[in-house]
Amino acid sequence: MRNGPDGFVGASEIAAAIGVSRWSRPIDLWLTKTGRADPEPENPRAKIGLRAEETMLRWYAEDTGQDVATFVRGSSVRHPEHPFAGCTPDFLRIGKDGELLGLAQMKCVGARMAIFWPDDATPADIECQCQYEAEVTGAPFVDVVAWLGGTDFRIITLERDREFGDMLLRGAESFWKCVRDDMPPPIDGSESWRKYLQARYPVVEKEELDPAHDDVDRWAHESLRSRERIEELEADQEAADNRLRALIGERHGFIGADYVVTWSADKNGKRSLRVKRRKNPND
Repeated sequence: MRNGPDGFVGASEIAAAIGVSRWSRPIDLWLTKTGRADPEPENPRAKIGLRAEETMLRWYAEDTGQDVATFVRGSSVRHPEHPFAGCTPDFLRIGKDGELLGLAQMKCVGARMAIFWPDDATPADIECQCQYEAEVTGAPFVDVVAWLGGTDFRIITLERDREFGDMLLRGAESFWKCVRDDMPPPIDGSESWRKYLQARYPVVEKEELDPAHDDVDRWAHESLRSRERIEELEADQEAADNRLRALIGERHGFIGADYVVTWSADKNGKRSLRVKRRKNPND
């Protein structure tokens, strides 16, 4: 076992470490940190983001009336009390007396990924990254400078949240203990865990069945209950769908305050029921 090349949980990794990343699970990060898997290859689009950062910094300084000369590129730093926590901020804003006034995190986001950004906030993984950076460095705020889809330029200020930052530190510590002790993080229902178990136990060494013990009883009954609930829900859905088909009859469908239901035909005349929740009244 070997630790990752940096030897700590970084800000870009904290969302995965605590299980809120859309792209990576704790087991994925653990496999990398313990040397069981290679780091993900660098995405060519990341190089474009790096090249865009200086331009984005100038726009950010112009839009906020700040002197671009007060910003310096960040370097890798550790938390002063918790060496398992570290980060490399994009830019630090430094005051006349050398004090850290705040951080700027640059995000050049392609059109396909821009859909994951709320109108007036940041995605959960970005908020975790920024609050973690604030906690590690002690910065009072992080300005997220986002260039979305090539046409949408935003500046979103995240004030340091001490309670949130402390939660992130606890999560990083718990994950780093798994790395240090060479023990996997808690099992979850992800595809990553299934693949890890499949790779770890690829063959059956014996064919006979062993007597079950308490842990097996617990999770076997949980799995059985879940399967039974799924069957019940599927039956409820089918019954509800048939009720809707009967109500629609020869119509095309109905529109409700928060849903649209249609029973339309394809080119072969086969009708398919679709029930979709409306995200806004204009859908």
